[in-house]
Amino acid sequence: MSSASDVSPSEAIDIPAEPPRRRTHAPRAGTPLAVATPRPQHTSLTPRALAALPDAMATVLSELRRLLVDEPFGVASRQLVDALALSLAPATARLYLVEPAASLGAHAIGGGTLTPSFTLFASASRGATGKLTRPRGIVPSGAHAGTSDPLIRELVSGAGALVAHEGETAAWLASGYMARLPHGTRGVWPLSVRGQVRGMLVVASSSRLAGHDVARVDELAALLMLAYERDRGAPSQDAPEALAQAVLRDAPLALAVVTGESQIIQMGNAAFATLLGLDATASLVGDVLPVVVPERSRSLLASLRIGTVLSGGEPQALVELPVNRDGQMTYWNVTVSSLRLQDKPAALIAGFEVTSEVRRWMHARGSAHQAHEQVTQMRTLHDITLAVSSHLGADPTALLRDVLTSAMELLTARAGVIYRLDDHRHELEVVVANGLSADYRGKRISMSEGVAGDVATHGRGRTVMSYGQSPRRAAIFANEPINETLAVPLRQRGHTVGVVQVFDPAQGRPFTDDDVQLLELLAAQAAQAIENARTLGALEHSLRKLRELDRMKDDLIATASHELRTPLTGVFGFLDLLRMLPSVRNDPTANEYARLASAAARDLGAIAERMLTASRADTGHVEVHPEPVRLSAVVEAVLERYRELALGQGGPHTFVVDVPAHVDVQADVGALREILDNLLSNAVKYSPDGGTITLRATADELANGDTLPTTHYALLTVTDQGLGISPSDQAKLFGRFARLDSAREHEIRGTGLGLYICRQLAHAMGGDVWLLDSGVGRGSVFALSLPMASGPR
Repeated sequence: MSSASDVSPSEAIDIPAEPPRRRTHAPRAGTPLAVATPRPQHTSLTPRALAALPDAMATVLSELRRLLVDEPFGVASRQLVDALALSLAPATARLYLVEPAASLGAHAIGGGTLTPSFTLFASASRGATGKLTRPRGIVPSGAHAGTSDPLIRELVSGAGALVAHEGETAAWLASGYMARLPHGTRGVWPLSVRGQVRGMLVVASSSRLAGHDVARVDELAALLMLAYERDRGAPSQDAPEALAQAVLRDAPLALAVVTGESQIIQMGNAAFATLLGLDATASLVGDVLPVVVPERSRSLLASLRIGTVLSGGEPQALVELPVNRDGQMTYWNVTVSSLRLQDKPAALIAGFEVTSEVRRWMHARGSAHQAHEQVTQMRTLHDITLAVSSHLGADPTALLRDVLTSAMELLTARAGVIYRLDDHRHELEVVVANGLSADYRGKRISMSEGVAGDVATHGRGRTVMSYGQSPRRAAIFANEPINETLAVPLRQRGHTVGVVQVFDPAQGRPFTDDDVQLLELLAAQAAQAIENARTLGALEHSLRKLRELDRMKDDLIATASHELRTPLTGVFGFLDLLRMLPSVRNDPTANEYARLASAAARDLGAIAERMLTASRADTGHVEVHPEPVRLSAVVEAVLERYRELALGQGGPHTFVVDVPAHVDVQADVGALREILDNLLSNAVKYSPDGGTITLRATADELANGDTLPTTHYALLTVTDQGLGISPSDQAKLFGRFARLDSAREHEIRGTGLGLYICRQLAHAMGGDVWLLDSGVGRGSVFALSLPMASGPR
């Protein structure tokens, strides 16, 4: 195989001494696929000898004529190109051929003219140094141009040879075929066979060629066309070969045939050249495969085991063979099979690139692996989240240990620690540690020390390579063989509460941005656990203080209520004695004052008694003694006082009672009277404009189940036509010391304990009190339920 390396002046240019036997089919050596033939014996004519001749062209002209007449086209055309480059030096000569199936002319498929494909068949250059070079694979930018190319347009027009000297202009000189050629004289001679352009001979010299030199090239180009037509122009013989050449050249398969122990390439297409890392346009025919293959592809060639196939006939098959091409990994399925070529053993090499399929499979496998990792991470995060929720209120140390273990497993880290921030001392304390040579729990570092201190200060995650030599290495880890570390802050509500730090990922891989994000998710759970523990501690402390304050309040109320009884008893007695004195009894003004003082003292006593009752209810010491009680009798007894008061003072209220006489309830008489008195008192106070106050009782049967006896309840409702209760007040109606907005607006006195005590007493007797219905401006309906007694009292 000819190479692109220089040929020194002492090297011989091959010119046949004796013509070989004429072949019907000449080789197409220079097209991507051809069949090799043995070279004839030659004499030598060196480039230096030609350069010393005064008219080198004249010296080789006769020999070139003979070559073109007697030698096969492939041999003669190469010798012609070499001779033109040498004899017209410094010069360049190139021969381009067009596939017969796509030649220029009247051929058309489907109504469209085929676009020609000019392929470099032979090329030679000789510069001022006298060295001859044979470049390979030089295909100018116009090599696949259509008929719009100015040079092709000239060739199709039948203008004949195109020659331009230095300083002359022509449209065809702008073609890409003429790029980078010497500008002394440039000429293009078409190879036309029966009106169809089959190729072109391009000659360019740095010096201006004389007229007789141009005429000689004209003659040689005409002989070259005759040789082409003689060996390659017969349609009946050339068309099948051209079709085979075109199919094999453009086939996606890499195809080649080699023969002999030296593995001579008999044919090889562009895909095969690509597989071996060669120039796709290079002609491999006649070359020795182990010699021309690049160094980087030697291992690939060895894996094909071509020698084994040639010697033993055993086929070889390689699946998904990795081939590195310019840093890009490609994959091929290659088979090497034995065959016979002219009774000689040969090997057929066929390869098909499966890179896309392999990459698709690798991508699917990588996606599946990535999905599995993501599922594992999600499960771990889910488990930790549940653990954080279930550990609410517990010591977070065990949970933090689980978080650190999960982080090390997911990040393949060798060791790790979790710090908790001590706000008061501005230090980080190691809470849990794993994988280190010592127990670091309880060890502290300052906020200005180590990677963890930097992360806690700035609130951002950080990775550090070569941790052992890093100035940010914490002193407490001075004896630990740590190479790399990753740390992220534990943040809660915008504040840093700690740091989680892991060391040395497995297999020497570096920590990635994905690792940082994953550790941040785990850190959020660890931060929540620490915050939960802090919050619970604060809540427990506050609860203890509230309970203590509540106990002190209860003690104060109980003490104050109890202590008020003694002086109030004396006040009641002395006021009664005062009203019995003749001077007071006979003085209307003094008697009224004494009566009002006595009533105020009784109200004060009632307030003290209610406060004491409420205090007992808070502590669960409400004492009741339920017994069968006739409900109508208790209602009449409580209502009698309100009727007398309304009658004596001309009150605007009317009382209506609808309580069946046969309804008996299980209740404490005193507690029942207190509940009814409170409900009636509220109905009167919150009906300043009067109206009807109705007490109605019914009996309800509430089933406790199919197998349990039915429990009977009496339901007593108290309805007024007063101010009503707003929705906002209804929510706090039965709380302690609850005062309604309407009470403040209308200056209605009260302690806000009445309904609270009513509900506590009702619950103690097995019943309940609630607001059944109310609305601002339309009154209220309160309900009292009590268990019915088995029989009358």
